[in-house]
Amino acid sequence: MCLEKRLEPDIEKHQTKEQAGFRPGFSTIDHIHTIEQIVEKYQEFKSPLYLAYVDYAKAFDSITHESIWQALKHQNIPDIYINIIKNIYIKSTSRVKLDRLGTKINIRRGVKQGDPLSLKLFIAVLQNIMKDLKWEGKGINIDGNCLSNLRFADGIVLFSTSSKQLEEMLTDLNLKLKDKHRSSDIRHKTELINAGKHAQQLKWKWAGHMIRTTGERWTKLVTTWKGPKGKRGRGRPIDRWTDDLRKGAGDNWIQAAEDRAQWRQLEEAYTRGGP
Repeated sequence: MCLEKRLEPDIEKHQTKEQAGFRPGFSTIDHIHTIEQIVEKYQEFKSPLYLAYVDYAKAFDSITHESIWQALKHQNIPDIYINIIKNIYIKSTSRVKLDRLGTKINIRRGVKQGDPLSLKLFIAVLQNIMKDLKWEGKGINIDGNCLSNLRFADGIVLFSTSSKQLEEMLTDLNLKLKDKHRSSDIRHKTELINAGKHAQQLKWKWAGHMIRTTGERWTKLVTTWKGPKGKRGRGRPIDRWTDDLRKGAGDNWIQAAEDRAQWRQLEEAYTRGGP
């Protein structure tokens, strides 16, 4: 735990806002909200959008130890700490027991299961891989900012406006199209509750938290983004996530959300009356 705390500031410094896994101040909600906002606005403007989900769960067991040392070196981790980690991993062995206990086998791949440090090592390696990809101009444009992927630990979502480009990005990640996961294969165990007021409270609190968050986050960028170039369909405009926030706090809801006390006062009226 002590070693993890010493390494965390340096590893954190090299992470980009695309990674939300195992980082202070980030959560899965950041990326879920970002994806929902992107899909909502692309649907509104009837613009093409392609997404692919890549699951690197098995990578925890397959990354080479050499790639760990390289990633730490590139992220300016002091040699003294790299050598400590090397000594820990060099001594890692495995033995197979059948009718008798087999000989020791040196382990040269994977990170230690259940070790908090392993999570930091993994995202350090993944960041080292992602920074070498030539993805400038790929992905989607969010008010002049290019978004090609979002990551939460070992899960990656890719964004593109064309299927061809998406295939190229998957190839860059050394994946074959037949190996990618279908959305129907992804299962989440989620406890669903039918509680409208509770949902309104959570949304209101999350909106305030998101706006008050310091630094650049994709959540804030896509929420204030008007949408891609395109033409809206005829008829009634599609409801946007921010519509009921405007009803509750007015068109200047962002400024209101920046004031924590004012936002709490508005929450009472919002959750009492509903959007």
